[in-house]
Amino acid sequence: MDFLIDIDTNIFLFFNGMHCDFVDRFMKLSSDRFVWVPLYVSLLVALVRMFGWRKAVIITLAAVAAVAASDQLCATFIRPEVQRLRPANLENPLSVLVHVVDGYRGGSYGFPSCHAANTFALVGLLLPVVRNMRFSIAMLVWALLNCYSRIHLGVHYPGDLLVGGLIGVSIGLICFYIVRLIAFGGNIASGRTNVYLRKPFYSSDIVAVVFIMTLAVILLASI
Repeated sequence: MDFLIDIDTNIFLFFNGMHCDFVDRFMKLSSDRFVWVPLYVSLLVALVRMFGWRKAVIITLAAVAAVAASDQLCATFIRPEVQRLRPANLENPLSVLVHVVDGYRGGSYGFPSCHAANTFALVGLLLPVVRNMRFSIAMLVWALLNCYSRIHLGVHYPGDLLVGGLIGVSIGLICFYIVRLIAFGGNIASGRTNVYLRKPFYSSDIVAVVFIMTLAVILLASI
């Protein structure tokens, strides 16, 4: 265990040490949940266009449940038991080596990461529902960017993110199987409306476009 902790710490210090003012601003904005509100709205629009209101509402409720379950499992049940201090926490001796941005140090404990659990809960649920390459790439890049930003800001070790991501994906997949059973009778493919899939601009591409546009805004705001 000490060996794994040492590896985790060394990886963290390596990536946390690579910083400049522009990247600091970019990572801080990327880590903000509210900056991604347009992405969440585009997800709902895409789901409605692909599956109709009834199925979209079921999927949305499942997404909310997946994120809530992931967040509560990590924050309420696991963190108080493990009590692993965040790298930037002033009670952690490592904090003197940690680069922080604008004094942000997070809460007391960071294992596992709620950011990673929440984002990958959405990935675990939505990727097998939508099954579109550009959509999948956009969602994965979004989730990985959120995770990496937490290392850059000094509030999570890579191990926090890895375990949080695994928890999120697991819960997301469980919710996916429930959605498949309730909304699609066990067969996602049969629930698609062919007219939407025949369009040159797929409904799921809306998400990829909004992600790129939001990313561009974050880049411009970081300059």
